[in-house]
Amino acid sequence: MLQKTIASAQALRFDEFSAVLTRDDCQQPKPAAEIYLIALEKLGVQADEALAIEDSAASVAAATAAGIFTIATPGAFTSGLDFSAADKKLDSLTGFRLNEV
Repeated sequence: MLQKTIASAQALRFDEFSAVLTRDDCQQPKPAAEIYLIALEKLGVQADEALAIEDSAASVAAATAAGIFTIATPGAFTSGLDFSAADKKLDSLTGFRLNEV
């Protein structure tokens, strides 16, 4: 499993992202909004100009606490959690289009 995770991470082109943040970039972990607030600042955008797509309840809580429109996409391990804080919930991103938000 670890090998697969490392291979997947190496396949990502992080240099194509305007900002990449991890837990190490903030003092308060999710569900606190801090990491999203830092991201907004780094990107130079307001919360109402951003969109979060998350698969965990803590991440949904953090994004909505930051004032960001949030789409929940629960996975196999998180499908039983409470995603009521999300602005929208999708079973899958298959076929999803941004203009549908």
